[in-house]
Amino acid sequence: MKIAKFSKAEAITSGYKCYTYGVTNFDTAVGFYNTLFETLNFISHELEGVKTYCFKDLHVYFELRMAIPTRTRRYYKSKSLNSDPISIRVNSKEQVDVIYESLSKFDVIDHRQPRYYDLEGKEYYALYFNDIEGFPVEIFC
Repeated sequence: MKIAKFSKAEAITSGYKCYTYGVTNFDTAVGFYNTLFETLNFISHELEGVKTYCFKDLHVYFELRMAIPTRTRRYYKSKSLNSDPISIRVNSKEQVDVIYESLSKFDVIDHRQPRYYDLEGKEYYALYFNDIEGFPVEIFC
C-alpha cells in the first residue's frame, strides 16, 4: 500500500469507476478493506472520517466516509437498496482466490466460494460477498 493523494475529481476525469460508501463503523470498515485489498496494487489516503483507495492499474476509485449512525428503518433500507455493488476486475484467478482467503479472517461476512460464471458466452471467475456493512462486492477476472 502506498500513501498518496489522488482525488475523486482526478479519478472521474480519468474515466475510473468511482464508489463512495457511508459506513457507520469507520475504523472497522477501514481495517476490513485494508486486509481485503492488501494484495492489490493501490494508493491510499486517509483524512478524518474519509479513507480513499485508488487502483490505478484497475481504474477503480473507492472512498469510505464515516456516516452518522441513525436507527431509522428508512436509513438502513435505503443504504442497501441504493448502493451499487463494488465491482473490481482483477488480473488473474489467483488474485480472486487470495481475496477469498482474506475473507476467511472475517467470520461475519456473507460470501460464496469463487467459481466460474458464463455470461453471454464469456466465462468469468468471480467472488461475490457482502462486506461488514452489508454492501455487495464482486471481485472477478
